[in-house]
Amino acid sequence: CIACGYGSGKLRLFSGGGKKIAEIAAHSRWINAIDYCPQTNTLASASEDMLLQFWKLPAAADPKVALKGSKFLKDCLLSGVKFASAQQVACVAYDTEKLFMFNAPQ
Repeated sequence: CIACGYGSGKLRLFSGGGKKIAEIAAHSRWINAIDYCPQTNTLASASEDMLLQFWKLPAAADPKVALKGSKFLKDCLLSGVKFASAQQVACVAYDTEKLFMFNAPQ
């Protein structure tokens, strides 16, 4: 599937043919970055609302999208996210040189 983040804070998932298969009110502000981990079928979304969210994506056995976990980074407008591995995710924020590392929810 294809995942897209929007300024409205919504995540939309599309099939390879362009059909919308899910829409999630994921954040309250702009989504600035998303990344996918194929090993765990998890999408991470980073937003200006200071939240890093983790989503279980639809699969043939379970077609629902579900929130797996969240991290709140006070006073950090998140601008990037990347799975370093199936177990760890990195994110960055505006106006800081720090790289934040977290354990990804399983």
